Amino acid sequence: MQQSADYFDEVQEAGEQWLPASFFDLPSVRVAVQHGAVRDPVLSTEEQVRLESFRSAKRRAEFARGRTLLRRVLAEETGTSPLDVPLISMPGGGLHLDGSSLHFSLTHTGALAAVALSPAGVGIDAERVRPVGPGLLERICGAQELPPSTQLAPLVVWCAKEAVLKSTGHGVQAGLQQVVLEWEAPSDTSAPFMRAAASFRQLTFCVRVRVANGTVWALAVQET
Repeated sequence: MQQSADYFDEVQEAGEQWLPASFFDLPSVRVAVQHGAVRDPVLSTEEQVRLESFRSAKRRAEFARGRTLLRRVLAEETGTSPLDVPLISMPGGGLHLDGSSLHFSLTHTGALAAVALSPAGVGIDAERVRPVGPGLLERICGAQELPPSTQLAPLVVWCAKEAVLKSTGHGVQAGLQQVVLEWEAPSDTSAPFMRAAASFRQLTFCVRVRVANGTVWALAVQET
């Protein structure tokens, strides 16, 4: 899998690519992306059954794209074939790589999917830029949690908090308002991403958020 030197400029073409570490400025995390239709989907028998249960063609395409990328990335990391990657479904709906301490997270939005890999708990979330109702921020965060830039604030906060929850194995059902964000004041206004510290219950996290190619991206890593 090649590395994308020009970030998302090259991801307009269908295919799988690794993003450079500088994209999120978290060297311990590797992120692979897949844009567009999947050539030769790789799905287990159980995943094929689940795929066929979706009535929406859009949902089927998202599922095939995400699971195929995940299997190919984990196969590359573990030295196995994609179909032999031992993915185990967890009670909360997440996935675990059997026999490995590697942590991973999967997200998809539009025609784009991404997988983040890390030795620590990691969560990645992405949302296409779109209008959001004015009441969202009031429901999910306090005034002190607003990001340095108010542009796209609702999506920025949502993605950051969902990434945190995904890194713990929880989904948004655990309550976005339970995640507390503390944004760093930008030392360089030209920096392409925003930094934040986050806490959820007794855990703390390092968070990065950036906007690229019409998408808000958030990455959260548990601190040890």
